[in-house]
Amino acid sequence: MPNSNIGNKNQKSRKPVVLMTMGTQERKGHDYQVMTHKYIVPLVEHAGCVPVLVPTCCGVEDLEQYLDMADGVYLTGAGSNIYPALYGQENETPGKGQDRNRDLFDLPLVQLAIARGLPIFGICRGMQEINVALGGDIYQKVYAEPGFNDHRETLTIRWTCSTAPCTACASSRAAGSMNCWRPMKSASTRCTAKA
Repeated sequence: MPNSNIGNKNQKSRKPVVLMTMGTQERKGHDYQVMTHKYIVPLVEHAGCVPVLVPTCCGVEDLEQYLDMADGVYLTGAGSNIYPALYGQENETPGKGQDRNRDLFDLPLVQLAIARGLPIFGICRGMQEINVALGGDIYQKVYAEPGFNDHRETLTIRWTCSTAPCTACASSRAAGSMNCWRPMKSASTRCTAKA
């Protein structure tokens, strides 16, 4: 029951509240919780939502309280990979960073959000988190698999994607404000690379 305890009683004019989990990044010997502007700004400027940045470094004790505030969940991309043991594999990319705090927060977040019927939007790592939370696995080096494109960003190539809304969210408060992916009912996505 999203937003049952929110003090704002004028629900018709209230913008959808969307949880965005942050990742861990080490800088000069200190761990930081971070979120890039490229994910926050479109949510505010184009979707008209209110982002709530959720730290993943403090465990899952308050996960239900965060979900009580939310109309949706937005799982973003990141420079880290999901810990392969969580989907039954050995690490094939030991040089690539991992974010165990985010893994251990986001996987239960996905399951609880789905149980509540909240829309979920995943980009890159976020889509992988949804997949792993629902029992899937991952090609750790998808770019090396026959028939798959190299989707990694470089300094000269940036991927942009456009999506069509998921019909499963048509009755959701966040419908029209954010797109989402649900198990077995995914949005149609078209991605293009720009050099």
